[in-house]
Amino acid sequence: MPIFEADPIRCYRVRPGLAFRHRTPEFDVTIYTNDEGMRTGPAKAPVGDKKPGVFRVLFLGTSYAFGWGSEYEDSYAARIGAGLAQRGLAVEVLNLGTPAQTAGPQLCWLRENARRIRPDLVIQTVFANPSVLAGSCAQDPECPAVEDGYLVRPSRGPRLLGELGKRSALVFYGWYVRQRYVAGASRAEPMGGDPLELGAPAEEGPDDLRRRYEGFVRSVREAAGEPIEVAFLLIPTAFVVHPEDAARWGSIGAKGEEFRARDRAAARSLEASGLRFIDATPALQERSGAERMFYWLDTHLTPAGNRVVGDLVLSHLAAVTAPPPSLRGDEGG
Repeated sequence: MPIFEADPIRCYRVRPGLAFRHRTPEFDVTIYTNDEGMRTGPAKAPVGDKKPGVFRVLFLGTSYAFGWGSEYEDSYAARIGAGLAQRGLAVEVLNLGTPAQTAGPQLCWLRENARRIRPDLVIQTVFANPSVLAGSCAQDPECPAVEDGYLVRPSRGPRLLGELGKRSALVFYGWYVRQRYVAGASRAEPMGGDPLELGAPAEEGPDDLRRRYEGFVRSVREAAGEPIEVAFLLIPTAFVVHPEDAARWGSIGAKGEEFRARDRAAARSLEASGLRFIDATPALQERSGAERMFYWLDTHLTPAGNRVVGDLVLSHLAAVTAPPPSLRGDEGG
């Protein structure tokens, strides 16, 4: 979608001041952004000076943090903010979630802006593979260009053919029909090969993973200049929650159990290290029999999936959110 512009710190960002209708066969939503390109509700609230008594939650991550496929109010970022507000906090949600953007560039942005926005809690969404998280500020080695609002990555050979194919409606819907009605039997490779870098880095053990996440926390706190809370939220791939979707992912879908085992091991290791790591997979799997947690074709969270994730995170933040006396406004008795 033509919703992006170049950014000198993190390569690109969502354009400020949007009111963009995003309509597909699976959803029809409007994307609003404020004056910094952060996703908001229709009011497009700007990021002003932090007022006394305000509890700011900053969301980092890719399109899942952004709330792709859902109205802002239905995204888990907005739901978490609303849930915290019900506990008596004056909450401001700042959503830097940006489609297709990794953690490294966003940590670079935070290094430049944390002391201005002064978050009280940072929630980093990790999609699909816990091992791909950057532990410090790092630019995207394949930083895409922005042309007429679209992200454009350098493409050569087979990748170029795949990119051209994705822009063809005939190819896209032909692939859609094939995957829906044929691939269930053939388990054919999706057009363009592996669409996600889901494999763990080679020879990375639990200690390496822990150091990576501790490095992330350290980077956030150094940027903020104070020991603020940091939480990590793991969103799995759709086929891990809906095994019946495996054919839609081709040969990758056959790895659902393998991915889930890897994620469980990572979650146990990080939790044992004292890191606040929230694995959304069990909660999403529990509800998947009653309603769709992920869109079938788009593969992002549905409003129902966002609701499950929001409730889960709120349950994990119960001990974090009680306001100290200085925030309650009751110092005078």
